[in-house]
Amino acid sequence: MGKHPHATDTLPKSPPGVKGFDEITFGGLPRGRPTQVTGGAGSGKTMFGMEFLVRGASDFGKPGVFISSGF
Repeated sequence: MGKHPHATDTLPKSPPGVKGFDEITFGGLPRGRPTQVTGGAGSGKTMFGMEFLVRGASDFGKPGVFISSGF
C-alpha cells in the first residue's frame, strides 16, 4: 500500500491490531499521546478500546489502561 500524500514519517504510531484500522490510520494511533474515541451509543467505542488493549498486551507486550464513565 502506498503512502498517503499527507502521511508523515515523524509521528511514531502504535498499531492497534484491529483489522483494517492500521491501514486507514496509516500505521495506527499516535504513540505516547492520548487519543479520544468518540461516537454514539452502540458505535463500537468500548469494543475498539478493549481490542486495542488486548492486542497490545498479547501481540506487543504493552501495558494499557481502560477508563470508562457512566455519564
